[in-house]
Amino acid sequence: MAERSIQDYIIDHRELDWNALLEPWQWMLPESYTIWLMNRFGDLFLILEDGVVVMLDSGMGTVERVAANQNEFCDLCEDPENLSDYFAIPLVDGMAEAGTTLAGGQCFTFRHPPVTGGEYEVENVAVTDIANHFAGYGKIHEDVRDLPDGREVEIDWVP
Repeated sequence: MAERSIQDYIIDHRELDWNALLEPWQWMLPESYTIWLMNRFGDLFLILEDGVVVMLDSGMGTVERVAANQNEFCDLCEDPENLSDYFAIPLVDGMAEAGTTLAGGQCFTFRHPPVTGGEYEVENVAVTDIANHFAGYGKIHEDVRDLPDGREVEIDWVP
């Protein structure tokens, strides 16, 4: 396989209507932020007013601090393990090897969401519209946010 660049693992998000896309997520997002990067699984790296970088993990429904600022984040990405985690490199590479690509307005998503026990493996990955991804996962996470860990739930999810 040809050498890959970070562009192979992110989606250009500048033209997306983030007010609409993130409406189902407002209950968990910080009050003020700038969207910096979006990986191919719809995870977002947000810059807070104080420069802190947080990651919205759309599969797990979490917002967690990853770096004090963008420079520290870039330094953290020098570690292949961090880079792999932040940009789902093995899964994106696996999808490319399987011949699955994304068209404009699409991202990868999990057929069985990780928050409900879905595995991080190529067989569990599908292609969906970005709008469907954010709407569906936002609803799932809001619906399960108050449930105790280990509680069995039935979710009707079509990526």
